[in-house]
Amino acid sequence: MINLKYDLIIKNGTVFDFECRGSSVKDLYIQDGYIVEPDLKQETSADRVIDADGMLVVPGLIDEHAHWAYEIGSLGLNADMICPCSGVTTTVDAGSTGVENFEAFYRSNILRCQTDTKVYLHISGNGVTVTATHEEDQDPGAIDGEKIFRLFDRYPDCLRGLKVRLSQHTMQYGLEPLKAAVRLADDLNAAGHFCTVAVHVANIPKTVKIEEILELLRPGDIYTHPYQNLGPTIFNKDGTVIEAVKKARKRGVLFSSGTGSIHWCLDHMEKAYRDGFFPDFISSDIVDYNVYTRPGFNILYPMCVSLLCGMSVIDIFRAVTVNPARHLGLGKVGELKPGYKADIAIFEVQTRRVKFVDRFGGSADAAQVFVPMMTLKNGKAVFRQIYFDGGYDYSKVEKNFV
Repeated sequence: MINLKYDLIIKNGTVFDFECRGSSVKDLYIQDGYIVEPDLKQETSADRVIDADGMLVVPGLIDEHAHWAYEIGSLGLNADMICPCSGVTTTVDAGSTGVENFEAFYRSNILRCQTDTKVYLHISGNGVTVTATHEEDQDPGAIDGEKIFRLFDRYPDCLRGLKVRLSQHTMQYGLEPLKAAVRLADDLNAAGHFCTVAVHVANIPKTVKIEEILELLRPGDIYTHPYQNLGPTIFNKDGTVIEAVKKARKRGVLFSSGTGSIHWCLDHMEKAYRDGFFPDFISSDIVDYNVYTRPGFNILYPMCVSLLCGMSVIDIFRAVTVNPARHLGLGKVGELKPGYKADIAIFEVQTRRVKFVDRFGGSADAAQVFVPMMTLKNGKAVFRQIYFDGGYDYSKVEKNFV
């Protein structure tokens, strides 16, 4: 009998079936950086075996909204310093750069990182300038459509959409920047490009209605920060979610948590979840001043808070894997199927008391937290907890060193 040898076998892990909303214990076989279908009629072995008994084995997480333009502007983080240790293998930069500085970001960060980084290009030429004296100017007349088209032609796999930021400090032109972005996205889509519109909605003027914003969004466009509590919100006076939000979801508008440190509160998340309004994407919106600082931290913080507020474990992992992968056209990631990249995270759901807080005085104690045990990118380990044994065969440790 032939002995089929794989690069890696992950055994005994609990794997979700996102279609059937169930889970089962199964083994994963990895060869040349991809998940493969094993021939179980043959004897099998592997160069490495990881025993994930009692662990969740999930696709590498996808953080759909964060800021990774490291040393370009004032917000950016180094993705490889943050993502692997939180189980993230793919991420999306949410408008840190525009046409004037995107290529510098691409050359200095994206090309050099193991973490796959996709981008929403900001309609403002220099991207987000939230920490500057004057925040970004989104003058519709200054949007350089020709340059944006050239960048989408040159970087079709990296660019996934356009970013618009609606807040009191960026709305001197009202909703015209959003209208212009949607028109431009329509033109890009008609030319064969993938282009969604990701709109930041937080602390908007009281004269602007949430309903007006939602009416402009198309199926596949993304409304970010639905659980924020500054200015107009998505809630009725009785705490239920307004009908316009529910109708927008029914016609295909997507909602990303984009929690960050200031764009959510426990009270609003709990109210929305009680009303059955869960995010399509759980995203961190981490930047250089809130990473590893509560309540920003990293992607694990909104995942744990979502569990605390009543979202199921399977739906939490769906919102950081298959949902963004499919809706953003990210290719063979986000699922554990033969032919998909071996971007994999191993998690333990640990029972321990952890206090979670928001920026507005809210706090709650969690009974369970998600703890990453190991992250693999293209089948190779990029993070491992020091205490995660995983059935390691110590007899193979090299004892003689030259």
